[in-house]
Amino acid sequence: MMLENVPIWGLLGLGVVLVAGGLVWSFARPMTAAQAREALHRRVQAVQRKSPRLAQAQMLVSSPQFSGHFGASAEQPFHVASVGKLFTTVLTAQLVEQGRLRWDSRVVDLLPHETLEHLFVVDGVDYRDEVRLEHLLMHTSGIADYFSDPVQGGKRLMEQAALEPQKSWTPQELLEVTRASQKTRFPPGQGFHYSDSGFVLLGLVLEAIYSQPFEEVVHQRIFGPLGMEHSYFPFRTQPNQPTARLSPVWINSADLSQSPALTVDWAGGGVASTTDDLLKFGQALMEGRLIGPDTLLYLSQPLNRFERVIRYGRGMMRLKFADFFPLLRYPDMIGHLGILGTLLVLDSQSKVVVILSLGSTGHMEDSVRLLIDAVGVLRRVKP
Repeated sequence: MMLENVPIWGLLGLGVVLVAGGLVWSFARPMTAAQAREALHRRVQAVQRKSPRLAQAQMLVSSPQFSGHFGASAEQPFHVASVGKLFTTVLTAQLVEQGRLRWDSRVVDLLPHETLEHLFVVDGVDYRDEVRLEHLLMHTSGIADYFSDPVQGGKRLMEQAALEPQKSWTPQELLEVTRASQKTRFPPGQGFHYSDSGFVLLGLVLEAIYSQPFEEVVHQRIFGPLGMEHSYFPFRTQPNQPTARLSPVWINSADLSQSPALTVDWAGGGVASTTDDLLKFGQALMEGRLIGPDTLLYLSQPLNRFERVIRYGRGMMRLKFADFFPLLRYPDMIGHLGILGTLLVLDSQSKVVVILSLGSTGHMEDSVRLLIDAVGVLRRVKP
């Protein structure tokens, strides 16, 4: 789901919090595992108390020194939002490693010409022939975003989904929103604009290569091999094992967790999962069991500025903690954030993985504060 144009950071206030909180974590004396567990338990509880919509908030932290799950049950599935872009990105990267695609493959050579109709027109010039695969991964193709960008003569799709909770969305319908009622932002390679529409095109490319639905590709090539038994696409597929009811998915004031409107996301993040399942995915990424380490580095290169503390690479974000505050000298972490206060980030060198779900729009700042707390605690725990 779209992140841009959403109030993410209260940066001045967050800086104060870092001085009072995160920096204290860095320089305070070491903690025992029991003290770390209690500190993070209290922190997650404080977030849960902020709003009834955050009652199902949960966090998993994993490192060689300390691991723990906090908040809602670890068996509780949640919508991962744009964290799901990591699955699409990994599948695309696997095909590049296999030589079946190139980063600079022309999208027009991979999809029917009509699929790209009027998606890349700027000032009357159609640039579809110039769009490359990595333009879509980097959000530099210029394509608009069906989810959050303005829609001519109507409501943004983010708002429309809440008003029509029983409507299901196909990938083609999602692209039609962009094609019929949104403007291309710039010619390919001449800017950065976060776009779920671009990831729909990546999903269609994967379908064309594998000759099967995108969802089945994810199940067969990621969920199945990694034993992610409780991961699935709500209203599109089922998990491999019986799984609890999905946590609330608060899009503004509407809970869409039990509504077909949840199909408003697809290859850009239409996955439901659990913290344990996502940990399996994160560990496989760190250990080179999905893509090689050189490919992971290539994807996470900080190419474009997404937010003050976030750089965007190719389908992957890099968090630079020092950009919050110069003395916050934590290592960079890579992964992805989502509009529902979700995140999966990791540091391959220290083998740290942090997974978060708050389940509601408007609380991404809370998720980043929790992340900083978690990393600070992990740095204090005795080996």
